Amino acid sequence: MFQIFFSKYCPFIYGQGKIKFGAQMGYCIYLLWAPISFPTLYYVIVPSLCLLHGISLFPQVKSIWFLPFAYVFVARNVGSIAEALSCGVTLKAWWNWQRVWVIQRTTSFFFGFIDTISRQLGLSETTFALTTKVGTEDVLKRYRQEVIDFGSPTIMLTIIAT
Repeated sequence: MFQIFFSKYCPFIYGQGKIKFGAQMGYCIYLLWAPISFPTLYYVIVPSLCLLHGISLFPQVKSIWFLPFAYVFVARNVGSIAEALSCGVTLKAWWNWQRVWVIQRTTSFFFGFIDTISRQLGLSETTFALTTKVGTEDVLKRYRQEVIDFGSPTIMLTIIAT
């Protein structure tokens, strides 16, 4: 999708005069998912390193400046949970989606960004090959139980899952 943003079909170029500016921006939300990997990588790496080195990122709980941080954290999660519950999703499924959110943005979105930029600069010419996916009754059963199943014991999946 990030490649479409750089193509002649970019909503700001192709949609100019055909669709409203708000709709163009709405399409770009999806086209610009790949760059979201960088703030997410920062979100995953920096607080962990700061915690390991004893560096405080947030104000003390007794400080009045803690309230904005607490409000954003609670409001974001309560809103997300309320939306999930209104769609009939369980809390366990919501929690799994939160974990998948981090995995997607730190792996596939990041690699998609790197691939698209290297293509735009003429440094890479990757190809996409379709492969068959196995869908068994056992996999469907685990899906209905809201169990995350990575399916393949490859080393890449082990690193991502860890």
